[in-house]
Amino acid sequence: RKDTQHSHAVVSKMANAHRATVLKGEYTSGQLLSLMGHFDFAVGMRLHFLIFAALNRVPFVALPYSSKVAGFLEDLDIAMPPLKHVNAGQLIAYIDRWWDLRRNLQARLEKAVPEIQARARRTNEIALQLLDGQRRRRDSEGGRGPGA
Repeated sequence: RKDTQHSHAVVSKMANAHRATVLKGEYTSGQLLSLMGHFDFAVGMRLHFLIFAALNRVPFVALPYSSKVAGFLEDLDIAMPPLKHVNAGQLIAYIDRWWDLRRNLQARLEKAVPEIQARARRTNEIALQLLDGQRRRRDSEGGRGPGA
């Protein structure tokens, strides 16, 4: 709810507020991922919003509020915006600069996202192997697990 309130506050200060929309309602992750594919550029702070932008190769500026967002930017080799001791004008100038460089950012996403996806697949495979190994050990012990 607070995200929606903040979004409306941002839109109210926009010069072209008529070109902005704050989504209402509940959406599935698939719907949001699909919707993100229609964006030209995105500014956000939530990790999954940024992941959806990256998956769609939509250039974005992140406003990192947590280490996981900062880590995601590192993985993509995208600079962190200077949020400490920054005023609204400086932040707008930063976003404007990245808008001008959006093609470069899109090219960076084209390169980095498949690498991150491959790493995620490998991590998933390792996790499944570990779980399978635990299951096999449990089965070979006759179903006796810890505390049995």
